[in-house]
Formats: sequence, C-alpha cells, structure tokens
Amino acid sequence: MSAATAPEQFWFDEFAARARKLPGAGDSALMEKREAAMALFRRAGLPHRRIEAFKYTDLRARLNERYDTDQAAAPAPQSALPAWEANRFVIIDGILSDARSDRPEGLEIASLAKDSLPPWALARLGAVNPQADHVMSALNLALMQDGVAIRVPRGFAALRPLHLQFLETGGEGAPAASHARVLIVLEEGASLTLTETHEAATGRRTLASRVTELALERDAALEHVRFTAAHARHDRISSLFAEIGAGAAYRLSQIQTGDGLERDDLFVRLEGMGAQFLLGALRLLEGTAHADLTTIIDHAGPGARADQRVKSVLAGKSCGIYQGKVIVREGALGTDSHQLARAVLLSGEAEAMTKPELEIFADDVKCGHGATVGALDPDALFYLRARGVPLNEANAMLLEAFLAEDLDGLSPEPIREVLRTATLKRLVAMEPAK
Repeated sequence: MSAATAPEQFWFDEFAARARKLPGAGDSALMEKREAAMALFRRAGLPHRRIEAFKYTDLRARLNERYDTDQAAAPAPQSALPAWEANRFVIIDGILSDARSDRPEGLEIASLAKDSLPPWALARLGAVNPQADHVMSALNLALMQDGVAIRVPRGFAALRPLHLQFLETGGEGAPAASHARVLIVLEEGASLTLTETHEAATGRRTLASRVTELALERDAALEHVRFTAAHARHDRISSLFAEIGAGAAYRLSQIQTGDGLERDDLFVRLEGMGAQFLLGALRLLEGTAHADLTTIIDHAGPGARADQRVKSVLAGKSCGIYQGKVIVREGALGTDSHQLARAVLLSGEAEAMTKPELEIFADDVKCGHGATVGALDPDALFYLRARGVPLNEANAMLLEAFLAEDLDGLSPEPIREVLRTATLKRLVAMEPAK
C-alpha cells in the first residue's frame, strides 16, 4: 500500500488511541473482529475514484477532515416527521439512547456497546453476506460506538413496527463523526416491519457512518422503509448487507431527500428457491446533493426473484448515481432479476448517471435492465399553467404522478401517509423546471 493520506492517518491514529476504550474492549472475540477490520482499512485506505465502484464518489477527496469522535452531550434535534405507532430505538450521534428507546416483548435485544453480546449476535456481527474488501464497513466495525442487535424468534410475527431513529445533533465546532451499526436476525418463519429515519441538525459538518446487517432465515418476511433528510454539511455513508433464505421475502422502500452527500451500498444474497428481494428507491435531490446508490444482487441459489426500481428527481447542481450489478451464479436456474432506473432533471446543471451490469453464469434465467433520463413534459406543464396552476405546483403535480406508484406502495398505512406528506412537501419546495 502507498503512504497513507492525512485523512487515512487520522483514522489509524483514532483507532490506536481509542482501541482499549471502545465498547466491547474487554471481549477478546469482538476486539479480534475490530482489529481485523482496522487491518483491512489500513491495507486499502479510503475508496477513491480509481476504484471502479467509487469512480463517481471519491471518498478520499471528500472525507478530508479531522473529526471529533468524542462529542460532548448536546440536545438531540426534534424529528421533522410526525410520530407513528412503533417500538422505537433512538440513536443519537451513534449512541443508543436508553431513555428514549423501547424494549418490546418477544424480541431479543442487545445494545452493541452497553450489553454483553449474546453468542448469536457476536457470531453474525460483521459476517452477514461478508464482502472481504468493503473498506467503509470495515472502518465502521473498527470504530463502532454503539448500535443495536435484534433477534426475532422462529415463527414470531411482530405486531408493531420497529422504528430505528438516527439523529445527528450538529451544533458548532470541529467536524464530528459517528459510527453506528444494526444487526437484525429473523429466524425461520418470523416477520417484521422495520422503519428507519435519518435526520441531521444544521451547523458543523458531520459524518454519519452506518452499517446494517440483515439475516432472513427460511420463510421469514421483512418490510423495510427508510427515509433520509440530509443537508449540505452532512455526509452519510451507509452499507447494508442482507442474506435471504429460501422462501424468505425482503422488501426495501427508500426515500432520500436534501442536498448532502449520501453513499448507499446494498449487498443482497438470495440463497434459495422462492427467495425475493424488492427495492423501490426514490431520490429528491437539490442544491449540490450527491447521492450514489450502488447495489450488488447475488443470486446464489435457484428460483429466486429480485426487482430494483430507482427513481430520481434532480434539481440545482445535484447528481444522482445508480450502479446496479446482478450476479447469477452457476446453478441458479430460474432466476428472475430486473433493474429499472428513471430520472427527471429539473435543471440543466443536474446530472444522472446509471451503470447497470449483469454477470450470468446459468441458463434458463430472466434478467433485464432499463434506464431513462429526461425533463418534465413541456406540453403537460403548459396545459397546467394555462389553467392557472402556479409553476411550483404544476411541477409538483407532474412529479407526484412520476412517484405515485412507489409512494402508494409504502406499507403500513400510517407510515405511508407520513412519508407521502413529507415527500410531497419537498416536491412543492424544489426548484421548478423552467
């Protein structure tokens, strides 16, 4: 490896200084995982544009600060979203808040910092659909401050959704960084609805490093809804690793808004007959937002289905990137996997980049991809304006129609109405197409 850059050296020094103070420092098995993760990061360094998967998002150039990772207690920001009925886990600046979090019955729950990790959590941590060269998840594990591990027992159907609420306090002073992790195991036949929101207060620059690991055993079902609201001084680096067993179904709905940097990596492995993964991603970007969604869907067994649909509305100088790779392994007969990316540009300076890939090593499969990029229909805009509809509202009406299928598909209903309202409010406020 070449000599470390200043940003990389900061993380080396941070780990060396904090290693024996990190949560779980007394647990030799956990510390072994942390040290191995840091060794990987030390070998590879921060991802940069000469690495194919990061050619559009140079993290070495972007993450060039010295961060405060020992933040003083600050008032947590209030969520801009109305509350809905759910069991909540509130994570503030990377730390699980016991006072604001629930402990619902029927689930096994452990803080990754405050509790002694049970064997099932320790065995899975950092080992769900492992990517041996994924540098940012390795850095997260090495410096993980806290998070939560949740086990849904065999055949258990959670009646109330779980809500993971991530809040960044912002404030004044030096840039701040936090590292949090979530591990969820659904045993055979279990089912769960999971909602996840990410919000950051304005102020100093913040870096939020987040990793989610999901293991769905045979016939399990997970409905997962994510909402993020970023601002120009907030960088969010997120990785999700999922394993989907035979007959299991994982549906992910994701809404991204704002004008910050977001890099989302999704690694999903479909392991057997009847496994399903459905992704519906909506991105409403403005200002100088940079949102990079990179997915690798690995069909490791026969008879699995995956469908990815990514829609972007891009205003100002924003940039929306979708890199989607589908791998069909030898023997994965009957695979059905599709990708579709559509983008609407509201500005001549906005950019949309799409790079679909297929690697197929089996016969008797159905795989396809498609992409479109364009502006709003000028005739439709003229029609609405001629009937007295203001420009912003005319834009919002057409964009709502563009997003309607995905917004209407959010589940369950209380969550759908909250996120639909928040999304439409953002649409009206976005810079109109001229």
